[in-house]
Amino acid sequence: MPVDLSETTLSGPKVAAQFVMGVDKIKQSTTHSSEYLRFYSDDPAKAENVWSYKELLKDSFPTQRLKDKWVFIGVDQTIGFTGTKKDTFKTVYSRLSGNRWNGVDFHVTAFENFLSDQYVRRVSFLQEIFWLIGGSLLLVLSLLLPFVRQRIFYMIFLAVALPSIAVIWSSLASVTTPFLTILAIQTPVMALILMRDQPIVYDVFISYSFSDALEYRFLEPLTTAFNDQGIRWWLDE
Repeated sequence: MPVDLSETTLSGPKVAAQFVMGVDKIKQSTTHSSEYLRFYSDDPAKAENVWSYKELLKDSFPTQRLKDKWVFIGVDQTIGFTGTKKDTFKTVYSRLSGNRWNGVDFHVTAFENFLSDQYVRRVSFLQEIFWLIGGSLLLVLSLLLPFVRQRIFYMIFLAVALPSIAVIWSSLASVTTPFLTILAIQTPVMALILMRDQPIVYDVFISYSFSDALEYRFLEPLTTAFNDQGIRWWLDE
């Protein structure tokens, strides 16, 4: 998710960050296409840090819990008698935890990104194209290496290793490379598909008369015997 939603409008979290840290410390240029939110946890609004207006207005509420804290005000609505949450959104953690975020959660995350300058940055388009073309050529050339005899196992290894390396690198370097997904995942998969269509070397070609096959019914026991012996056969049906 981009840090800012447009090139011309400052987001609420950026305005808050400029107010807290000073305009000079928060970059002036709006970020839109090359910087994305870094998510810190699967549930930013922990239950012990969320209070309703009703709780805050009680005389018994310990106001010291708000001292030296950033406070974000938002709405947590439900729809009708079903109790379905309104205005909630999926995040990168939704598949694992099922937690959906509301707008306040995104504002908190964006605010922390601005204060710590920890956005996830996208590498340049030219860099991605260079790695995409160069990496694809290297993958194809690697199939010609003499030690790559069991190519299907080699490609399965690459199909697992390359995405894993890409994820680790993206995490450590705080970058995102959408186009390299093609290289990391689709190229090995496409190679597997192409190798699947390579001609198979058969041991036996069965030449027969169609009328004889119908009359004597020898094809089924013959091919079954070949299968039992591990003999690869081919016939034109």
